[in-house]
Amino acid sequence: MSRLPEAGRGERIDVEAGTRTYSSATPERFWWRERRYEVAVILDHWLESGPWWRRFSGGEAIVQLHWWRVETRPGLGPSGGPGGVYDLCWDEAANRWVLGRVHD
Repeated sequence: MSRLPEAGRGERIDVEAGTRTYSSATPERFWWRERRYEVAVILDHWLESGPWWRRFSGGEAIVQLHWWRVETRPGLGPSGGPGGVYDLCWDEAANRWVLGRVHD
């Protein structure tokens, strides 16, 4: 079972990233609702882009979304988040990270 934060739109998060992969950096830790989450394992990574036909019609630029499914380990101290599985999204055009989904 999974749920979408904040009415399905995702919530902006702060991410500390390391090694660059696929033109975005691999998330190592993130902060959500004043809690710190340590990434233990990258479970998956995928790209989404805008409608394919815009590439050929001279339309607006293709938006690239970099998705990372991560598993976190329980954090230490009062600001440490629980362990779990989260989908993080790097929105290249908006230059920001969002939490797209929390898996229960």
